[in-house]
Amino acid sequence: MAGQGRQVRNVPVAVWFLWTWGWLFYTFHNSVAHNHVYVLDLIKPLAHSLSILAFYWLAASSWDTLQLHRIINVLAIVGCILVGFGWLQVFSLDQFFRDMANGRQDRVVGMIGNPAHFSAYLAAVLPCFLAQKRSLFWMSMTGLLLTLLFFTNRSPSVGGLASAFLVLAWWTYHQNWWAWWALITGGVIIAMLMLTLDHGLVSTSGRWEAWKVFAQLFSNNKPI
Repeated sequence: MAGQGRQVRNVPVAVWFLWTWGWLFYTFHNSVAHNHVYVLDLIKPLAHSLSILAFYWLAASSWDTLQLHRIINVLAIVGCILVGFGWLQVFSLDQFFRDMANGRQDRVVGMIGNPAHFSAYLAAVLPCFLAQKRSLFWMSMTGLLLTLLFFTNRSPSVGGLASAFLVLAWWTYHQNWWAWWALITGGVIIAMLMLTLDHGLVSTSGRWEAWKVFAQLFSNNKPI
């Protein structure tokens, strides 16, 4: 924060930058330097890393506690809007993302259009809800958000649900020890029931096979 005069190491951000820029240079070597072909996909990690770096620099250099509190409030309000939009999709009332053949929306995708991304967003905005003052409104919104996460798993997508569970585990651990144990016990029971009722939840959607092929291609065509 600004004015504190103390720097704190952020290892996750450093690892992310090393991974992103390593992949960027690897792709640059294979496409531009080796094959003399420019790949537009290079722009995405470059833009992401630069934007996150600018965001991190802004937060560390100019934000204070009051400013951070205001930003969290704004994110929570925006989250309420998207939670409401997601519930419209639960009841097939969305006029944008729906099947025109039968007029029914079976996928809860929010405004992102992807259930996996939408569930991840809900998990990311959950801390902003938990940071608000305890009131009936925010407790209700938190409950609606967590319930909506289960509806996003129709597709299925469990990444956001697992992330939300980790957020709640961290929060309850610092709030109430008994609540933490209840959450862990309930989470294990719910996970077992979900895996029993829907074996597709543990599917990698073909990613594992694709990763093995990519590893083979990488070993056969090393950049160095």
